[in-house]
Amino acid sequence: MYHLSKTLLAVALIGVVTAPRAAIAQEYTLVDQIAAIVGDSVIPVSRVDEELNLFRSQGGQIPSDSAGQMALRQQILERLISQELLVQAALRDTMITVAEPEIQAAVERAFREVRGQFASELEFRRQLQSSNFGSPEEYRRWLTDQQRRELLQNQLLQMLRETGRLTPLAPTEAELREFYEATKAQQGRRPATVTFRQI
Repeated sequence: MYHLSKTLLAVALIGVVTAPRAAIAQEYTLVDQIAAIVGDSVIPVSRVDEELNLFRSQGGQIPSDSAGQMALRQQILERLISQELLVQAALRDTMITVAEPEIQAAVERAFREVRGQFASELEFRRQLQSSNFGSPEEYRRWLTDQQRRELLQNQLLQMLRETGRLTPLAPTEAELREFYEATKAQQGRRPATVTFRQI
């Protein structure tokens, strides 16, 4: 009897010792991954996914092959890194300040534009929830952060242009051809011309 209860006690102790490990292993789940670290800020993979979904919702075509998808994700990540670098540079520059009323005005404009696209408040809230925003207030907080970042970037770029440290690049031949092909239908017919060679 003593030997059997000692064995049961040992089995029970093993169960107690191993149970927390199993519970701990199940307790932790992968929430997100890091796509890039810029200074002291992290760009999570979910942020790249958000931008990819935004691109898709605005009518952008996602490549069907995995190499094309990876190239698109890389372009999005590079753009996010550039934006973060601009924001960090703007925050370091003491000449650049964004007033809170300016941010709130931009937030209200953006919020009204988005809200105006929906016929009812219920439809608007459903869309917010499907976009992983719990409430209009949470969406407004996200918009505030986005508008602050955008205004900081714009002010930094404007200052760099005014001081001559940022000059526009001349378009390449390929960009000119692409623009011409894209706008060719919008251009009116041009009258026939005569060159000196023909005369």
